[in-house]
Amino acid sequence: MKIASFVRDGEIDCGLVEGDQGYRIFDNHPVIGSLNPESRIFHLLGLSPEERDRVDEEMKGAPLISRNEIKLLPAIPHCPLYIYNHANNPTVWKRQINREWEVTRLPYMRIRSYSCFSGDGWEIPIHPGTTLSCGAELGVVIGREAYRVPSEKAVEHIAGLVCLNDNFIEGDHEAFIDNSSPESEMHQHQGLHVLFKTGDGNGGMGPWITTAEEFEKIIENRLQQQASDRYRNVYAASWVYDKMMWTKINGEICDEAYTGTYLFGAEWMITYLSRFMTLPTGSIVGLGAAGWDGVHLPIMDKPGATVEVAVELQGVGTSRTTVRRQAVDEVSESPFIKNITAAGLDPTMAMKKRPGRTLWVQRGNNPESDPGLPVTGLNPILFPTTALKEDDSPIILPPHATSIHLSVQVAGIVGPGTLYGLGSDGQKINEKECIERICLFVSVRDTSLIDAIKDPFPYEMRAAYFFSSCADGFFRLSDPLPYKDIVDLSAQTIKMSLPGIGERNYRIADYRFGFSEMLAMISRTITLFPGDVVSLGAA
Repeated sequence: MKIASFVRDGEIDCGLVEGDQGYRIFDNHPVIGSLNPESRIFHLLGLSPEERDRVDEEMKGAPLISRNEIKLLPAIPHCPLYIYNHANNPTVWKRQINREWEVTRLPYMRIRSYSCFSGDGWEIPIHPGTTLSCGAELGVVIGREAYRVPSEKAVEHIAGLVCLNDNFIEGDHEAFIDNSSPESEMHQHQGLHVLFKTGDGNGGMGPWITTAEEFEKIIENRLQQQASDRYRNVYAASWVYDKMMWTKINGEICDEAYTGTYLFGAEWMITYLSRFMTLPTGSIVGLGAAGWDGVHLPIMDKPGATVEVAVELQGVGTSRTTVRRQAVDEVSESPFIKNITAAGLDPTMAMKKRPGRTLWVQRGNNPESDPGLPVTGLNPILFPTTALKEDDSPIILPPHATSIHLSVQVAGIVGPGTLYGLGSDGQKINEKECIERICLFVSVRDTSLIDAIKDPFPYEMRAAYFFSSCADGFFRLSDPLPYKDIVDLSAQTIKMSLPGIGERNYRIADYRFGFSEMLAMISRTITLFPGDVVSLGAA
């Protein structure tokens, strides 16, 4: 089964790919046809392979629509979580880390934001003076929700595979980089690399999803027998690791890779991540580039110049993107809103239906909170939406947690409108026009992750910092106050009190950077939506 998402009659829907003929739609299906069109893909992904096989059979005579009648969307338009790996193959690891062949004990993963998703045939605009590299990446699609999944059951949570375009744009954030010391620059890269990869449209995802049972049938045909449950468990999802991937620029193959080279596999990732965070149905776990770490595009200095990029995954298909150089007067326009409008959707409705708030947290913004961290520049980190809660339910610690660190943070809630390109026109940012409400939140960090590693090197320390706060509900928001009612935020003091331990006061004036600097850095390439949360970090 190949499932494509698209816009049809102004609505998000999905259908089954029928070769070059088009797509079979679910309108007349007795069960799926009764569902909201936007939720159909999640229903399909949550089914077992046997249940999807039955649906596939029931759809043989379903109505067929042509490709001219639809506009392809990202394979999962409202993807609840897109988490991807970095340096997950020997070539990239050796080139970037230069640690001989000492393999990391923790995978280094990051989050892509909702506005970065793009579909087959979409356009990625790049600002003047920037460079873009790209590469085919394997995406594992989560079927049934995964939480604390044992390793022998991990394969049961893989619904299928999707081809990802691992775009990486540099040159937009030079004004925010602190080059005062190699140590500061290295640590700041944790936030910079998130921004480089999660700009609007950078997360190519498509052209569709090929489901697990399609690949299992190929394996069974090779064996000339039906794969038993024992075989599936022993060999896990072997079909994940026998695929070729290609990256093409203007039709020419520039890189090819093999998915069997990954250091950390899909099952390991699902088991590890689900120890402390929920992987909802429709989540994507990107295993990283399997070949060379980014193919650089040819230089295109002239505004309006374009390059065609295609990434192909064996057994799935080819996802195509047009990269276009922008003129100076275009850099304040949100590419997300432009692409959504071009797809035939209402941007306002798309924003309202996004799966949760985006959560940005500054790291090292207060020398008192991170005295040993050599960061003096802006360093925003993106965390999963599942880490943010606004209720008083208990915080559930992972089974492995033996020590935790608590901090109180000052956060702003974006509103009333969307934000993009703030300060790019040289105008001063008025925080109260961009931040609607101010709140405090308590942040929990599971410090046992780094404590468990003997002599961690910087790569592992950055990975542990990210994972330490990713657990469900580790960020707890307080009731917000209207920002307009606060006369001077920097003059305020925060008190944190823990019964039986003591209390401590924090001054907001001790933060190195405020909301205006943080918003300018993030919105340089990323659209922020009303309700998104930006934290100044530990007070």
